[in-house]
Amino acid sequence: MENHRKLRVLFLANIPVPDKRSIGGATVLSERILNYLIKKNSLCIEHYQFRKNWRPKFQILDFIILLIKAPVLFRKFDVISIHSTPDMNISLSPLLVWIARFNNKKIVVHFFGGNFDNQYNSLPSVLKSFINNTIFRSDYVLFETKNLVKKFNFQKTTSLLWLPNSRETVFTENRKKKYSKKFVFISRVIKEKGIGTILKAFENLDASYSVDIYGPIGKGDYAEEELNKRNCKYKGVVPANRVIEILKKYDVLLLPTFFEGEGYPGIIIESLSIGMPVITTKWKAIDEIIIHNYNGFLIKPKDSDELLDKIKLLDEKNYENYSLNAWNSFEEFNTDNVFNKLLECYLK
Repeated sequence: MENHRKLRVLFLANIPVPDKRSIGGATVLSERILNYLIKKNSLCIEHYQFRKNWRPKFQILDFIILLIKAPVLFRKFDVISIHSTPDMNISLSPLLVWIARFNNKKIVVHFFGGNFDNQYNSLPSVLKSFINNTIFRSDYVLFETKNLVKKFNFQKTTSLLWLPNSRETVFTENRKKKYSKKFVFISRVIKEKGIGTILKAFENLDASYSVDIYGPIGKGDYAEEELNKRNCKYKGVVPANRVIEILKKYDVLLLPTFFEGEGYPGIIIESLSIGMPVITTKWKAIDEIIIHNYNGFLIKPKDSDELLDKIKLLDEKNYENYSLNAWNSFEEFNTDNVFNKLLECYLK
C-alpha cells in the first residue's frame, strides 16, 4: 500500500437484522468477524448484506440484484471477501469470484459449515470444473473444519486455510464449579439436533438430574409441552449476547446432533471457553473439537442409551478434570487468534 493508503475491503456476508429468521450461527459469526475487522486501522471495510429479504426464496431476487451490481461495485475495492453459506456455495459465490477475477481483485472465500464436500461431490463434472476454475482460483479459500481442508488439498491453484468458529476469551483461568447434575441444550430445537435423544435419555434419570432446553423451535418439529417432561424444561430463546451468562448456570452441554450441515457448532466452542464439558455426537467434524473422554464424550447419533451412560459417568470426583480439559481446549478457537488469520489473508 503506497502512501499508507488503507486497504479497501468489500465484506460480503449476511449478518443478523431485526427479522428473527436472519439469526443463526453463520450470521452471528459474520457480524463478529466484521466488528473485529472494522477496528483495524490498516483496513477500510464496507459491508454488503447478501439478503435484504428473509422470506423463503426471496434470496434469489437479492442474488440476481447483486450479480447485476457487482461488476461496477467491485471496482473500488482491493479485496473481495465472500462469506458463503450453503445456499450460495455452488451458485452465487462462484459467479462473484468470476466477476472479481475479471476485475483483477484479490479474492478471499470463506465457507461456513462442514458440508461443502457433499455439495461439490454431488455436482456433474461440468459444474465441478466451473467450481475449480472460480472458487479454487481465489487467492484464499477458508474452511471451517480441518477435514474440509484435507479433502480439498488436491486443489493446487489456491491457498487453503483452516478458519474455525471462534469465541472471545471469558476466563483467564478455569472456573471451579461444583458438579450439580445440571445439563443444558442451546441450539435450534429441531429433530436433527438430537432433542429426541435427550428426551428419551432423561426418561431414565432420577429427579436429581435436570436439562433445560433453549432455542427457537423449528416449524413442525416440537410443541412446547413435548419439551417439558419430568426433569426437562423448555426455557425459550437466548439472545446471542446472553449465551455465556446462561451457560454459566450449568455443568454440561448436551448436543447429540445429526444435522447434515454441521461444522463446528458455536455453542460447543462457547462451552469450552468457560470450561464446560460437552456430550455430543461423533458426527461430521465434531471430533476435531471434542476429544472423547478428555473434554467431553462422543456418542453415536440417535443413541439415547449411550447418552444416558455418558451422563451417568460424570460425578463430583471426575468433573473438575473434564472441566479443566475443556477450558484448555479453547485456546485454538480464541477470537483474536482465529480472526487474525483472515486479516493476514487481506494484507499479504
